[in-house]
Amino acid sequence: MPKRPLNILIVEDDPASLEAIQSFLEFGGHAVYTAEDGHAAIHGLERSRPDLVLLDVGLPGSNGFEVAREIRHRFGPRWVPIIFLSARKDQDDVLKGLAAGGDDYLMKPVSYPLLTAKIQVMQRICELQTDLVNYFNQSEYENNLAQSILERLLHSEARTDPRLKWVVMPLHRFSGDQILVQRNPDGAMTLLLADGLGHGLPAAISLMPVLKTFVKLAAEGVPLGEMAREMNSEHRLMLPSSRFTSVLLMKVDPHRRILEVWNGGIPICLLVDDRPELVHRFRTAHPPIGIDSDADFEDEVESIAWTPERPLVLIASTDGIMDARNQAGVPFGEEGLLRAILNGPSSACYERALAGVYLHLEGAPASDDISLLSMAIQG
Repeated sequence: MPKRPLNILIVEDDPASLEAIQSFLEFGGHAVYTAEDGHAAIHGLERSRPDLVLLDVGLPGSNGFEVAREIRHRFGPRWVPIIFLSARKDQDDVLKGLAAGGDDYLMKPVSYPLLTAKIQVMQRICELQTDLVNYFNQSEYENNLAQSILERLLHSEARTDPRLKWVVMPLHRFSGDQILVQRNPDGAMTLLLADGLGHGLPAAISLMPVLKTFVKLAAEGVPLGEMAREMNSEHRLMLPSSRFTSVLLMKVDPHRRILEVWNGGIPICLLVDDRPELVHRFRTAHPPIGIDSDADFEDEVESIAWTPERPLVLIASTDGIMDARNQAGVPFGEEGLLRAILNGPSSACYERALAGVYLHLEGAPASDDISLLSMAIQG
């Protein structure tokens, strides 16, 4: 008999058979609940909360097949094994029982050695199910904790600035892409677009050194190059050498009318004017964060000035947009993104880029996290 006793519900209308099976199971240490018909079995489910149901096929009123279907309906995703008991050896009966939700079939008169073996098999399966449920609950707890930590890092009122439009669409529950915005003491605004290696929780966890460093240093108004250097040091200190993070740091200074950019591995960072025409492309000037040693790290920043007479829109995205493939496997690409951005007023280039990706996918799922950021620069 199994080490852990089971709650077993026996549904049997023959008193002699019911008593014999009940006595055998109780002798084996199991908690046994009984019902003489389908109505009593269904109404006793909440009380018995069975781990296993032994169900006679030939019940008065509702037959065993109907009762099995109702048990499956009542318990929903929770799997409760059902073993049918029947004096009939007709193969059609066996097939009907399995189709109705049964897991096994046992002929009457019941062979107790065979019943014991079948119960032990179901017990092993129940233990596996319990392990899976425990694993799922622990995983959910850990995921919720990780999400709470990330949300605390990502919380920023600056992300609601009316000049900003942004979206992060994760491939899984957690995103390896993130966007952060911080207003500086001098009135400037610093933005971060980060793309961690891979997808899901591992990629999101890998962003932690970058996000944590940004939150601290951007609030202090630390220059972009110095911030990027500190991110690189923290990243290499906290993460394995196989991990790296593509990072785009941008600082918009409305007083000096200067846009500064440090780009380490982000493929798209563009300035578009109101005609609209492509004014400038900030190319990837540095490797992603986590690759270079402190001695080899380069912190040079690219700068561009703007004038009040020429409003601009800053557009940045991770490689998820360009890698988005349609049903034929054709990627959206940089060409598709530029076509969408430049095909109308610059004030709506963000919306056109996003719509362009959706239309290109043709209902196919994305193959990577997708992030897109735009900011109006004027005045």
